[in-house]
Amino acid sequence: MKNSLIVLVLMISISGVAKAQAPMPGAAARGQMQQARINQGVASGSVTRREAKLLNAQQRQIRRNAKIARMDGKVTLHEQRRLAKQQKHANRTIRRAKHNQITQ
Repeated sequence: MKNSLIVLVLMISISGVAKAQAPMPGAAARGQMQQARINQGVASGSVTRREAKLLNAQQRQIRRNAKIARMDGKVTLHEQRRLAKQQKHANRTIRRAKHNQITQ
């Protein structure tokens, strides 16, 4: 009885740690989707080379910040929110670049 209680407590605590790290894979997928949108914009001509260069630099900075956030082994809620805010801003920047009047 006592052993099964200890095992149960350990399993719950481990699942809590795994759950705390869950948002990062979603952030990586979001970054990949944004990169695909940039590439599609370049291919269609709606994003200029200069705009693509700036957008790619923005994506690199977000990836760098995510790597720094993961360095200590735990991504805090504050770091998650900051990365989400950066990705949201990048998303708006990509949309503006694709829908402005400047084309190649």
